[in-house]
Amino acid sequence: MAIRSSLNLNEMSYIKLTYICVNNKNLLKLYGFKNNQISSILPGTIVDEEIISKDKYEFYLISQKALRGNPQATHYYIVYDEFDVQPAEIHLLVFKLCFLYYNWTGGIKIPAPCQYARKLAMLVGDKFFNGEIIKFPSDKFFKEIKSLYYL
Repeated sequence: MAIRSSLNLNEMSYIKLTYICVNNKNLLKLYGFKNNQISSILPGTIVDEEIISKDKYEFYLISQKALRGNPQATHYYIVYDEFDVQPAEIHLLVFKLCFLYYNWTGGIKIPAPCQYARKLAMLVGDKFFNGEIIKFPSDKFFKEIKSLYYL
């Protein structure tokens, strides 16, 4: 309810929300076992049993292929869900979003919308210096250039 009220959405709104927290800064290391040897985990591996809390809606996903070493799992925690979809559908959606990043041909560690938001926040953060806003060249920049080339 707090999320809906912060977005100025009433209960009768036709908009349904699902709020997922993404944490890629964790210390979890997962390893596979293949041909009696420890191996790297394959992309698409989802861990939603045993090592997570039973009373929370959370899971770990490995969406990228490691070029060296072992890929690190990303932790997803569903805070608010109005869709009432099956967990497998959320897993598939999140996994597919990891392949939509423009600057990389394979899967990335976090979903593309999260990566774009992070890059945009870094860009805007670089424009602030000592609390003062550095002005952009002109309004023409924002009106005519519609691409996200800087991301």
